[in-house]
Amino acid sequence: MKNHTLRLVLFGIVLSLCPSLCSGQGTAFTYQGRLQILGQPAAGQYDFTYSLFDTNSGGSQLGNTITNLGVSVTNGLFTAVLDFGPGSFPGAMRWLEIDVRTNGGGSFATLTPRQPLTPSPYAITAENLNGTLSSGGLAGNYGHQVSLNNPGNQFTGTYVGNGRHLQT
Repeated sequence: MKNHTLRLVLFGIVLSLCPSLCSGQGTAFTYQGRLQILGQPAAGQYDFTYSLFDTNSGGSQLGNTITNLGVSVTNGLFTAVLDFGPGSFPGAMRWLEIDVRTNGGGSFATLTPRQPLTPSPYAITAENLNGTLSSGGLAGNYGHQVSLNNPGNQFTGTYVGNGRHLQT
């Protein structure tokens, strides 16, 4: 009985963490930029701040400012992983304001113009999915519950499991 209770408690803990740990993808994305100083590619270590806005100038900042210190810039190129959190990208256009300074020195300079953040091709496709999807769009392996609750649904393939929750 103690083992059963312990398993249930552990299962409850794992289940409570699932919304943050079990999601298919997070809200972070990769931004790649090019930094030039007096028309020449920058090189060295720089500090960057990133702010998300609802328009290309003026407007309102959305979420917190992200600061990355000591970023390596090589031949003018740099990469940052940014995460403004859930709800930051509801479908409306967003612009990224970037500030930069030499590593640990002086005040930040705001780069202009703000950079528009555009969707990736798969995000565009996902936004346009609606209604019944073809079986080709649903192919793959699933690790969670799949409900076939329409009398017209048909299951073909292989079922692996103990059948405990199967209903007719």
